[in-house]
Amino acid sequence: MSIFERLLKSFDILWQELNRLPQRVLRGIRGIILTVTGRNPEAGFVLPTVTMVILVVVLTSATLVLRSMDRAKNAGNFRVSQVVLNAAAPALDRAKAKIDNLFADPSLPRGTPSDSALSGVFERTKYTLEDEVRLEVAFNIDGQGALEDDEKVRTAWRFPVDTDNNGKFDSFTLYGVYYQSTDSRARVPFEARTRPQVLNATQNNPACPNAEGTSASLVGADGWYDQDGLLKKAFFTYVTNVPITNVSEAGLLQGYDAAPYNNVANYETFKGNQGFTALEYQQDRARIPLGNNAIVTEDDLDFTSGTDFRLSGRIVTNGNFIASERNDIQLRFYQVSSPDSCFYEEENGKIIVQGNVGMGRIQDNANATSRVDFDLFKGIGNAVGTGY
Repeated sequence: MSIFERLLKSFDILWQELNRLPQRVLRGIRGIILTVTGRNPEAGFVLPTVTMVILVVVLTSATLVLRSMDRAKNAGNFRVSQVVLNAAAPALDRAKAKIDNLFADPSLPRGTPSDSALSGVFERTKYTLEDEVRLEVAFNIDGQGALEDDEKVRTAWRFPVDTDNNGKFDSFTLYGVYYQSTDSRARVPFEARTRPQVLNATQNNPACPNAEGTSASLVGADGWYDQDGLLKKAFFTYVTNVPITNVSEAGLLQGYDAAPYNNVANYETFKGNQGFTALEYQQDRARIPLGNNAIVTEDDLDFTSGTDFRLSGRIVTNGNFIASERNDIQLRFYQVSSPDSCFYEEENGKIIVQGNVGMGRIQDNANATSRVDFDLFKGIGNAVGTGY
């Protein structure tokens, strides 16, 4: 007799005992009355006690059996989820590597690339790996007529995986990278889900909710947003793992020309519990708009002046940075603006040097008080060169 048959039989016995319970309770009460009045001294409570014991034992056994079944089912689902997640995780690594290569691609515009510029490079053949097939994701934005080119994206791929390591592919991993965004209409499925994350509290300053005036504020329409003194863009990667249910399905291997991916003998139907998973990964990329720099140079930057010199803002040099004072001449480098300003952010006041930093002194007068001062962001740290 199986455990389910024994369980059903136990419930049947319990049901019969419950049906008899009211009569037995009445008889037990009658026995109590008779015993108290001395008319039935041999009466007892054996049957009600036995009934309650049986009820407790049956309910406890049923609870233990059901909990064991649930735990076994949960353990099986957990194993399936782990297998599916392990198969889908490599797609995240592929997406991150492709985004890294995209921004390092020499054919990408060096400034702040638009969505169309990013797509023009990202949709090239070299971003499709040997075991991948490029997919087209489309959505009818206006709900009318045939799909237009701007209603399609081709930054999605699929590749086969062997989840049970038996040498045959039994699932497909699908993943797509979505980065397009606009504020002119509602978001559509193949666009970035949200804006980049805001890390700097100054962005929530009620005194300047709509600060304008930097080149960063002029590019938001093309999907780049001015946050934390940077131009930021959100890249979303979506991954799903789909089991193969029919190896003879038409179009299963469409797009594959090279072995072993074009041979149906290398594929099999997924065995075991079929699981489905979906992952979302957000990666924000940042750019410094050129107009946010006070000075940008490819060569050495040498500050040797015959008069006092003051400069506010960000400095970038791909060479050496040299600041030399002479006699009573003072050099001072300020932050971009007042601490109460909407543009008082750490990125806007940095001095970035690719080469060496040199501080010199050309002093003809022994009593001169020449100095080089650097204003620090929020007064954090020690200003190198101050007061020497």
